[in-house]
Amino acid sequence: MRRLRVVMLALISALVASPALATPLNAPVGYDADYASESAFLTLHHGDTGTFQVLFVNTGTVSWVRGSGTEVGLSICVDTPAPQHLRCNVLSPYADWAVNWVSPRLYAGTTQSVTSPGLLATFVFSVKVPIDAPAGDYYFRGEVVQLATGTVLHPVGYYALVTVQ
Repeated sequence: MRRLRVVMLALISALVASPALATPLNAPVGYDADYASESAFLTLHHGDTGTFQVLFVNTGTVSWVRGSGTEVGLSICVDTPAPQHLRCNVLSPYADWAVNWVSPRLYAGTTQSVTSPGLLATFVFSVKVPIDAPAGDYYFRGEVVQLATGTVLHPVGYYALVTVQ
């Protein structure tokens, strides 16, 4: 039993100290983000419009400035087979739901002109349920990306959910 506790303690220590868990994957130097909060998931009917709001904290050292080379956005992501599991900066399978999206690959930019390190960035986008959409759950997956490169800052698995009745 003592040996098991020692092994478990060593494993936990290694995980906590691992730099791979503390740093974003492939993010440009100075860029990082953490999920903070979001609006509620939506239950909509055919033809209804709903709006999502999600907040991320700028945990990097670079300010995100809208309209500049440091701008970030909420990219559209889709599930893919293993080992990648998720691809971002892709065309949405629900492009016909878009109301105010920045582009077919980007839900939204920040509502703030500048998001300094340590501050919250707000992303807002709306969807409209097509008349011919089957009833069910629809997942709008996304990640924060640097717009200049399309690189995900820190994968968190964000998604918004619409249930169509």
